[in-house]
Amino acid sequence: MTIAYFMQHVRAPQHRRAWLSGGLVHPGSGMATVALMQHERAPQHRRAWLSGGLVHPCSGMATVALMQHERAPQHRRAWLSGGLVHPCSGMATVALMQHARSPQHRRAWLSIGLVHP
Repeated sequence: MTIAYFMQHVRAPQHRRAWLSGGLVHPGSGMATVALMQHERAPQHRRAWLSGGLVHPCSGMATVALMQHERAPQHRRAWLSGGLVHPCSGMATVALMQHARSPQHRRAWLSIGLVHP
């Protein structure tokens, strides 16, 4: 199945890879992912719980959306801010994902256009 978003930990991308599909856990942060997210161009197939227009409580930076785990939203919060670029590869990313409680330790870059092996 084609998956649009690929999550990598900023500090060790080669060791922190995880596909954003339901029920998986990020190897770096241990945070559960929300759901399977497919390509932007097929929004009708995207299975993700996103609500927009929010602001990060720590940095005050405007965000594109707040992603919450379906079953435990209070424990599965992640802030998505857009328009960023991966510092190593220089590859454009859709969003920077940060854990709400410890944003400095829960960073993950979401790159587009990848396919699950």
